[in-house]
Amino acid sequence: MEIQYPRPKARSNEPSTDQPKDPNRFRRANSTYEEAIVQDTIIQQAVETELQNILTIARALSSRKWKRVYILGCGDSWFAGLGIRLAFERILGVPTEAMQALDYALYYHETSDSDTLVIGISSGGNTPAVMQALQQARAAGAMVIGVTNNENTPITQEFEHSIYVRATRKGWPTQASTASMAVLIRLAIELSKASSSVSTDNALALQKQMETFPEIISKTIQMTDPLMKAMAKTLAQARFLFFCGGGPNFAAAAFGAAKVKELCPIHATAIPLEEFHHYRSLKPGDPLILVAPDHNSHSRALDTAEVGRYDGGLIFALVSDGEKEISDVVKSAVHLPAVDPLLAPILYSIPLHLLAYHLSMEKFNLELGFTPAFPDSGK
Repeated sequence: MEIQYPRPKARSNEPSTDQPKDPNRFRRANSTYEEAIVQDTIIQQAVETELQNILTIARALSSRKWKRVYILGCGDSWFAGLGIRLAFERILGVPTEAMQALDYALYYHETSDSDTLVIGISSGGNTPAVMQALQQARAAGAMVIGVTNNENTPITQEFEHSIYVRATRKGWPTQASTASMAVLIRLAIELSKASSSVSTDNALALQKQMETFPEIISKTIQMTDPLMKAMAKTLAQARFLFFCGGGPNFAAAAFGAAKVKELCPIHATAIPLEEFHHYRSLKPGDPLILVAPDHNSHSRALDTAEVGRYDGGLIFALVSDGEKEISDVVKSAVHLPAVDPLLAPILYSIPLHLLAYHLSMEKFNLELGFTPAFPDSGK
């Protein structure tokens, strides 16, 4: 007889389940889509409405010379840090690490000091691991900035500096994550401009590109939504999805895997680009979504597509406009507008949000049980 365990306290805030046709999951999946398709507007508004506070923080910290920056979070907030790490390093010229908040709190806070800037992202404003991490950082003498999507929460009240990102999270996180990334990139830009010891060349160039970024996001949503719906139909009977990306683009892959796990009753995982090649990662028929927007990782991404195809995988790719080599190898390639590599993790996350939603709808339309076979695993 199957034992029925009581609902764990750690699961008490999540009413949805993986049970077939679960109505709570259906409602939350639809809310996710509603939030995902307006990310262009939300990102622009989030930066504009918080800009004055960002400028105030940048001025307050203008005399500080950071030796290290940590960006902490859990789940999607951690992935957001992974996506903007490179932006912070290039704009501020400071080693930056995106770390899982609990790991920092339990193990890695000991070397933080007054020359360390620690940014903690908690969408709800009171994530225990993030709060614990920021408290440890403050106790070590580090400068702490809390970031949240909820105003008047502990993370905005307990620490000297906080940033309120105006984005909703009625569904699983989409705009809450991408808007936080954009707002924090703008923080890095303003920290650079306020400092007398940091070159502003990268900051000013990126600021100019961010002015047209919402329009690019809008076009990307309109273009990729039907493409993601078609991809979801192809993957409707999949029981497992791989996502893969290198450097900051691993963040988009991680978002994609997270959304599939949240919206669909199946497994998904993200694997760093190089790590794909150190195991027999794909089995025949396994789907792989490859995130490959930039020149730096193009060669290894091409290797990944070729190996995946050779091993019998069903390979899809998100690539930049004009890319041909990877596109010629995979079953299907989606071409996104060319953007600065520092903004690509935001842009490339959005079609994967849409894919997860459309895949969840395909799953709801299926009968019980899935057939994992793919008769056509090549292009």
